Amino acid sequence: MSFQPVNPKPYLTSLINSQVVVKLKFNNIEYHGKLLSIDNYMNLLLDSNVKEYNLEKPDDEPVSLGNELFIRCNNVLWIGEEQEIEKEEENEDKEEENGEKVEEDVEVDDCADEKDEPKDEEKENVKDEKDEVVKEDEEMES
Repeated sequence: MSFQPVNPKPYLTSLINSQVVVKLKFNNIEYHGKLLSIDNYMNLLLDSNVKEYNLEKPDDEPVSLGNELFIRCNNVLWIGEEQEIEKEEENEDKEEENGEKVEEDVEVDDCADEKDEPKDEEKENVKDEKDEVVKEDEEMES
């Protein structure tokens, strides 16, 4: 098993013009914003709608930064595309505040209840199978 390094430049290039999360090495800070460009040293340029999250104080509101944000390459611990789940959760929170209810959640819950609860016959069959296994184990030990 040998280690084969992978060039990160194509990955970073694929992230241009998409929402990203950049975690810094030294001070537990994340930047969420749109990646505008990278250079040959992998320095990053984010747009003007960047939000700074201090992970040491998760209860604090994110700070909006003015103008564009330049991050020098040696400060970056990791970078990745911002997940759609976070955006969906924010939209659901806004809908709940407005008094709207998401129908998809109700339908999923209804289906889950029907599938999760086994019928009485199935419960009895499982119990009988367990009893048989216990009897076989006791016979083997004897």
